[in-house]
Amino acid sequence: MFETQSEAKPEIQSETRKAFVALVDGGQIAPIDSNRAAAIAGVFPAGRQWLRFLDVLLLCLGGLALAFSVLLFVAFNWGELGRLARFALVEGALLLAFVGYWLAGRETLAGKVALLSTGLLLGGLLALFGQTYQTGADPWQLFFVWMLLLTPFALIGRFAPLWVLWAVLVNFALTLYFQPSGRFSTEAYGQLLWVQFAANGFMLCAWEWLAGRAPWLNQRWAVRLLAMATLMPLTLRVVESVFSSSDLWLPALVFLLAVTIVYGVYRYQRQDLFMLTLAAASVIAIVVSLLVKHLVWHLDNSGGVLLMAIALMALSTLAVNWLRSIHRGWQV
Repeated sequence: MFETQSEAKPEIQSETRKAFVALVDGGQIAPIDSNRAAAIAGVFPAGRQWLRFLDVLLLCLGGLALAFSVLLFVAFNWGELGRLARFALVEGALLLAFVGYWLAGRETLAGKVALLSTGLLLGGLLALFGQTYQTGADPWQLFFVWMLLLTPFALIGRFAPLWVLWAVLVNFALTLYFQPSGRFSTEAYGQLLWVQFAANGFMLCAWEWLAGRAPWLNQRWAVRLLAMATLMPLTLRVVESVFSSSDLWLPALVFLLAVTIVYGVYRYQRQDLFMLTLAAASVIAIVVSLLVKHLVWHLDNSGGVLLMAIALMALSTLAVNWLRSIHRGWQV
């Protein structure tokens, strides 16, 4: 059987969509005929593709709901359940989730979702152990140990959400390590932002490098989450330097270097409009912070608000026009 247009692979449908947009932008397809042409070309998902999407979505949400329901049940009924009952529930659910992974098949989506649920329940078991026996460990150690124990599951699972969970645990462990007393000092906050930028940037580079060698890692949503986790702390570090009157040259230099790399990679090598949008939003945030520090604070309330509104509209318009021009250039 030949593959119909409505059942095409996602990458083929993506290329078809790009070609269709180029024809519409170039005037070869009249706007009044665009909907009919899109239906003929199979640009929009067909009914079977929507059913497949809902099937995957409900499977993932169901697996996560079962894992969280066990943890929330134990937490809600903490006083009514004895120590043995708590451990039996969590450990039993963990064992069932892993058996489900083994029975469903290591390469099936159901098996991978079961393994993800196993990883979540593993963290619940660690939290239950620490709460029951009061080990005296710092909170960051819980997430660090959870990350270590999750590593073999992520390696054997070959499932992108498992590695995203692993990256989230890294960030939680770092945050709690630099926040031992519940409140950040200025120095600790700055150090945390640098470490998070370096850690997430390394994970982003490693993910992009491995995505070409491991097709299961080729998930753009995961890469974009890592990019957000990389640029956000760096942007906050620059903004913090602006308002704290500390040395601005090093954060600004690192930010310019990072934005230049993002621009070069995601405009010319891996065309990704979301990444360029993220970089543009970071630049806008820093420019606005500079305006607030050096101009708005020296004006009255109404003048400052008006200037901020004009600046945001102007910068947003420039960014949108720039992104649209880049997108049109990719269609040529």
